[in-house]
Amino acid sequence: MTNLIASGWQYIFGIAGIIVAVLAAWFTGKSKGTTEAKSKADVETANQTVKQSQAATDKQASIIKVAKDADQTNQSLSDDAARDRMRKSKYHADD
Repeated sequence: MTNLIASGWQYIFGIAGIIVAVLAAWFTGKSKGTTEAKSKADVETANQTVKQSQAATDKQASIIKVAKDADQTNQSLSDDAARDRMRKSKYHADD
């Protein structure tokens, strides 16, 4: 038995090294998986934010287009036609 222990230190160190390597790989893989999951969630959040801001930009562009069209239409009217148009508007109230 003493002879086995005296000559087997290399094997004991080899087995301990393998165990340490397996444990290190397991903990490294676990933290890498957590990091990848967090980065995927961050990318999804960023994509959702981009979609929301794009929708807001499109809505603002359509509002600006409607306002410019109305402004252009109003500029092309004569004074009498503009007065009639305002009087016949659904927002006009007789005081």
